Amino acid sequence: MHTRSLRLLMVCASQVSKWRSKGGDDVVDSLKKLTRISKSTEQRDHAPAAAWNSRMDSLLPDLEQITSARLARVMHCCRVAGYWNGDLFVGMVGGAMAKPGVIMGVRPIELGMIVQSFGMIAREQRKKGNREALEFFDLTGGLFMGRLMEACIEKGMFEDGKWRGSINARMLSNTIHGLGLCWENVPSFREGEGARFVRASIQKMLAALMEIEKTMCPMDFSNCVHGCVNDADLLREMFGSLMRCLVMRPSEFCPQQLSNITWGIGKLGYKDHGLLNVLAGFFLSGLGNFKEQHLANILQSFGLVGYRNEKLLSVCESEILTRLENQPGKFWEQHLASIAHSLGSLGFSQKRNEKLLVALGKEVSKISRVANFNDQHLANIVYGFGKCRFFRGRVLTRLLSASGKKLGKFSPQGLVNLVYGVALVQDSATAAMSDILVGFLEEICIEVEKRGAKSLNEQEICTLCWSMGELRFYDKQVVNSLILEYMTKQRHGMMTNPEADVTADPVTHSREEKSEGMRTVLAACAALGIQNDSYIERFRNQIFLDLNEGKGGIRGATFSLWSMAVLGVLSDQDFDQFCKHIDGFLAKGEVLGVEGSMQFIQGWLYVSLTGGPSNPASHAWQHLIDSAKEKCVQGTVESRFEKTIQSYLEEKGVGFRLDVRLVEGLLPVDIFIPDNVGGGIVVECDGLYHYTINKIEGKPRQIGVTLFRNQILLAAGYKVLCLPYFMGESEKKASLMKMIESMTLSR
Repeated sequence: MHTRSLRLLMVCASQVSKWRSKGGDDVVDSLKKLTRISKSTEQRDHAPAAAWNSRMDSLLPDLEQITSARLARVMHCCRVAGYWNGDLFVGMVGGAMAKPGVIMGVRPIELGMIVQSFGMIAREQRKKGNREALEFFDLTGGLFMGRLMEACIEKGMFEDGKWRGSINARMLSNTIHGLGLCWENVPSFREGEGARFVRASIQKMLAALMEIEKTMCPMDFSNCVHGCVNDADLLREMFGSLMRCLVMRPSEFCPQQLSNITWGIGKLGYKDHGLLNVLAGFFLSGLGNFKEQHLANILQSFGLVGYRNEKLLSVCESEILTRLENQPGKFWEQHLASIAHSLGSLGFSQKRNEKLLVALGKEVSKISRVANFNDQHLANIVYGFGKCRFFRGRVLTRLLSASGKKLGKFSPQGLVNLVYGVALVQDSATAAMSDILVGFLEEICIEVEKRGAKSLNEQEICTLCWSMGELRFYDKQVVNSLILEYMTKQRHGMMTNPEADVTADPVTHSREEKSEGMRTVLAACAALGIQNDSYIERFRNQIFLDLNEGKGGIRGATFSLWSMAVLGVLSDQDFDQFCKHIDGFLAKGEVLGVEGSMQFIQGWLYVSLTGGPSNPASHAWQHLIDSAKEKCVQGTVESRFEKTIQSYLEEKGVGFRLDVRLVEGLLPVDIFIPDNVGGGIVVECDGLYHYTINKIEGKPRQIGVTLFRNQILLAAGYKVLCLPYFMGESEKKASLMKMIESMTLSR
């Protein structure tokens, strides 16, 4: 904040003299005239700034005797015209707080003007990135609004009968709307005693509104929903009134109000199918009249509450596609980001909605667009496209390039969403742009290390670990630091809500959610082959504690069993316990699917081959083993890599078999060269997906699943030769012949 502004604030706070009455009113009147000029100007930011500055400069010497009426009128004028003057606002707010009579003397109509103008100006300046304004609001906003609402409660403005003649629905809804804007845009507003007075005043205002429900218009409902988006409990009683108004007075609602109401319902997470169906009916009857912002709000809110109306979504898809093809410039960056994120949340996919996703991808990847996206936009777009399983190399490359330039600005949740979105399309992405992905993920890990794992909550740690596993990106130091922080947070029960904003207060999650998170982290370690004895025992104890309480189900049991087997820590006793729980879940009607059967069988193979002759696991649960075996048949795909090796073996006259299933017919291998004593060589032509995408000590590292496969084959008595995709042709052939020559072959 400027030195002049700080000095003026101290003057106003320490010594109140006088505001020359006539001069002050004359200036306010002239401001009102300028406001009318500014409102009629097509571009508000091009309002007659010189004239405004002249009037404001004449106000500065007279701020020492401010009144509530002048405070309200000047703020209103500045809000309408989009005008900001740091000295003026410091003087007005400082003078008002220094003189208790000003705040205590605020009348109902002035309260609505002051609060709504204050919130809207804060939002406008935050969008513009005005540092001086943001510092002003952060330093004084919470204190000023808290004192203002405390004064209103103290004098019984919302309860005392003497005020009822001055209170109306518009004044109350404007005040609630303004307080909601302050909550979103002024950090200091959410802290301290001020927040308590604000919530109490909102409760009293909503109660007063319910008494005059019939006088409320659509704008009032819109203001209230928008103002209470951070506290659903405050609005539950009002939703009944809103429903009545929607049904009985539908023609009074305009697209902007319907859009705002729907957006607020989504932010609140209020899933009332009756109310949502009524709103969907409005949208279906006139979607062509809705602006791009309205369309984005509708999809965003329905995505947040998980509400799917197939007919409405189809119409929205058609409308957005038409506008993207014909008038793409009408969509702002915020609209595009919201739409992309919402499509993912609502279950859109590349397979079913390719035309829309291609058009959206084309628009967001334009160089002029990418440069204007902020960190939240980029995170939402990449996340949304990932959820839709939509991949286009050029689109993702440009989005990641833009993100890499501003990683320091991303919230923790934004960073995680970026990586998660890429992980969801890893099959396509790692094959098409592995070098770009490696560079991007290295930057992400550097950023995480710089901030520290403490900057992430439990859900974010789980998601980041899972994503690194899916992308096969190996960074043992980062993963271990994440796991250590995960265990620390879990011990203190500080898992924050993954659906809430990252600024939300910590809440304690259910054991079920924590168990799912632990299984996710364990599976990520298994996928990458990262083992750390410091957490294995803790995870083992927690897993069986949850299973003993019936948590996790059959999927959780098989998933954990498989992860422990891959990590090499599944004991005979562990397997026996898992079998007891799986048998119990089956008895309750759960089903062991194909994936679960494969996980179970791989775990059984591990303990049966490594547990020794006294191992009871091979016999005690034979009915489970036989059932799972029947579901483990899977096809294999022959690659060009395998054909090259086959041709070479044929050329050398070496006998071999293709696509053989070894180890009781349960483990498919690429090429098997049998020997004369019942064993042989397993040749695995390991492509890209068997190795990390980054290099460890100069070359890609085999991932955990591939290492586990080799361990099972070795334990079964076979020799294993892995020919990686990055090995040269001559080196592959030399390695193959060297192993063949070391054993007696059958011809």
